[in-house]
Amino acid sequence: MDSILFERFKNVNFTKSQRMIAQFMMDNEYELCQMSLMDVSKAVGVSDASVLRLVRLVGFDGYNDFKRELYDKLVQQAGAPVSTRKNLKDRLSDTPSGDLLLLPLVIENTKHNVESTLQQNSPNAYDDAVSTINRSRRIIIYGCRGTLDEARHFARCLRYIRGNVVFLEHYDDVHPALAYSGPEDVLVFFCVSRFYETDVHICQAAHSKDIPIILITDLVPSVISGYADHVLRAKVDGLSYFNSMVGILAIAEYLLIRIKNNEENDFIQEQLDFIDRHTESERCV
Repeated sequence: MDSILFERFKNVNFTKSQRMIAQFMMDNEYELCQMSLMDVSKAVGVSDASVLRLVRLVGFDGYNDFKRELYDKLVQQAGAPVSTRKNLKDRLSDTPSGDLLLLPLVIENTKHNVESTLQQNSPNAYDDAVSTINRSRRIIIYGCRGTLDEARHFARCLRYIRGNVVFLEHYDDVHPALAYSGPEDVLVFFCVSRFYETDVHICQAAHSKDIPIILITDLVPSVISGYADHVLRAKVDGLSYFNSMVGILAIAEYLLIRIKNNEENDFIQEQLDFIDRHTESERCV
């Protein structure tokens, strides 16, 4: 996807430090929607005034004006994916007829979604999510609607390496769990478009308790991404009605590997030995 900022920046005679700022902004357009002026200056290693001078140089009144226009353009560029069409039954008509055409398309679509998903999130985005999970007292995991099974898979596997995992099966469980949580916990929220008021209410509730939110979603910016502390984006390009969940699952499994690699192997092995020992009699020969 082409940079939205490129047209603004391409004919400007930047200084060396301004080129660094401009390149960072083009490389992190989605992240900028959630970054303050100070966040950008720290990330690039320049002063707040330098960032402000650049946005004014390319025609904005200030940094907030710059972020607002960027956000609007990203929303326009994102458009309305298959999953947001108003008429659900029309989406079924997108499926190619004939198995000979369908199988190669599914293979290519699956490969594209996994590769694009894992590559489009920056290393820092993964690092921040893993770090937040690792230092949390409790890891609260919830996946609404189509992401429920991916959230369940993530929670089940995470329990083998962390003992502080809380998986929420139903929406009714979310608010009681958040009511007894705080800044030392984390909410890992799997949620893809279409978005609903209940999704917003979950984010608002967590935000009001200063609970960090790791959002795994397909559409950024969105009505809920502004509440999240960390956003990991997944491709869910599907065939006909159905979203593809392989991108969501790829993020979940990559996070699991990263979290496992940060744990003490002796400690994990002790827990796995415990599980094996107490389930041995239940296994078939």
